[in-house]
Amino acid sequence: MGNSQTQLSSNEVADATDKVRENALTDDFNQRWRLFLNSLDISPARIEHVESLEHSKKLELLNNFEAKNQQYPIFHCLSMLKHFDWAHLMNRKKRDPGSALHSLLLSTEISLRTDSVDWVYEFLKYDGLEILTDFMSTCLDFLFWYFLVASTLTVLSPGEIKGNSGVISQSPPGLFQLSSNRTGGLTYGRTFLDSSYPSSTCQGTSKSDILTPDTVSCHVKDLLKDCLHLSLRCLKTIFNNQHGCKRAFEHSQAITVVTFSLVHPNFGTKALALDILTALCLIGSGHMRVLQAFDRLRQVMHEGLRFELLLDTFRVHESLDLEKYNIEFALSKQFRIQSVELDLVYRTNDEIQRGMNSNT
Repeated sequence: MGNSQTQLSSNEVADATDKVRENALTDDFNQRWRLFLNSLDISPARIEHVESLEHSKKLELLNNFEAKNQQYPIFHCLSMLKHFDWAHLMNRKKRDPGSALHSLLLSTEISLRTDSVDWVYEFLKYDGLEILTDFMSTCLDFLFWYFLVASTLTVLSPGEIKGNSGVISQSPPGLFQLSSNRTGGLTYGRTFLDSSYPSSTCQGTSKSDILTPDTVSCHVKDLLKDCLHLSLRCLKTIFNNQHGCKRAFEHSQAITVVTFSLVHPNFGTKALALDILTALCLIGSGHMRVLQAFDRLRQVMHEGLRFELLLDTFRVHESLDLEKYNIEFALSKQFRIQSVELDLVYRTNDEIQRGMNSNT
């Protein structure tokens, strides 16, 4: 009988062990699944649909996500962003050169948003804000240049564009500058952010040797747009952190980079930029800093009035078909009235109203 009791106890222990193991696996899955859901940039309705899937389908989605989005150490993230070889990206002979970059940025954004606050602190400790801002500047630099010359591609042959310095000279003063400070790659001169930066001719590889109809594929342009969007999401997470927001306010160009992201062709990215600017206007001295960034944008885009580009974008968006209409971008118009400095609110509203009247 004692043996029977002992055997029963052993079975109970085995069952308890299996239950603990099962609970551990369930907890691990739930944690990983929450991380996956947080990484999705979709509406709440779609989130509910994903949540309603069978467990086997959820596991398949989770495994695919983790296989494509491995976690990187902070130092590796920042080192890769800081020393990224842009010339390598533009090389058509390289097979899918930007996949690792996209994966890196996605992993960084997820880690900043879902990991402990210590991850954010360590990211800032190793100059992550500066490196991320410089990286976004480079993406903007290439996108600005491409959209600037895109209209000339229909009237100039590839050979004419490659050797035509006139195309490059169309750039707004002090906007672009590429140099070969890093062996085998290109670094950004940060000229469009800093109005005091010299706009002399570039040394090393010129942009006309890199960005031509033959070298800039649709894949590269799409990658640049995706990278800018992911980087902007990283910045939003940093601004949402009290320490990160303080560091960003101390950084001379962080707000300017967000403002210049309004030139992104995707309305979702524009809405994200305006969402950040709206929040910044609620912080003391934030409204003034945002206005200064719009001043710089006006200089670069040769606007007659501040907010001219933004108002034109709103008009274009309102004329879109329902399928292309972005409700988040439509709601983002409220940014202009959100401020703790009431005098600035009245002045800004008056300025925007004058801009609207001048275009009617």
